[in-house]
Amino acid sequence: MKIGITTFGADGGKSGIGVYVRKTLRALAKLQQEGEASDVPFEIIAHEGEADYFTPVADWSVLRFPTALRSALPNLLWHQVCLPQLCWNRGYDGLFLPAANRRLPFCCPCPTVGTVHDFSLLHIKNKYDAAHDFYVRRVLPMLARRLTQVITVI
Repeated sequence: MKIGITTFGADGGKSGIGVYVRKTLRALAKLQQEGEASDVPFEIIAHEGEADYFTPVADWSVLRFPTALRSALPNLLWHQVCLPQLCWNRGYDGLFLPAANRRLPFCCPCPTVGTVHDFSLLHIKNKYDAAHDFYVRRVLPMLARRLTQVITVI
C-alpha cells in the first residue's frame, strides 16, 4: 500500500490548516515509528520551499512542485489534470487531501480522504471576489461529495 499526501492549500504552515497538516503528518510518522502502519509508505506532495516544513521524517518520499502552482488558476488546473495522473503514475492506493476545503480533484484513480475545515468564511460578506465565492459555494461542495471519505474539522 502507498499513500500520497498533498500539502497544497496549507499556506506553508502559516494558517490553522497548515498547523493541522503538519501535526497530522507528525502523528502519522509517530504511528509508523511505533510499528503501526510501518509497512505503509507515505509520499508528500508539496510546493518547493514548503516540503521540508511539512515532512516529519527524512525517509519519507517527497515530490516537490514549483511555487507557481500556489496561484489560484494554475493550482486549480493542476488538481484537475495533473494530480489524478500523478496518483496513477505513482501507483497510489490512496490519496489524503488534508486541506480539502481549498482544492480537490474532480476524479482520482484511487480512493480519496479529505479533511474539510469549517466554512465560516461563507458567512463573511464580500470576503472574496465573485469567482472565488462561486468556487467555494458551488464547486467545492460538489467535489467534496466525490471524496471516498470526508473528515470534518469545526
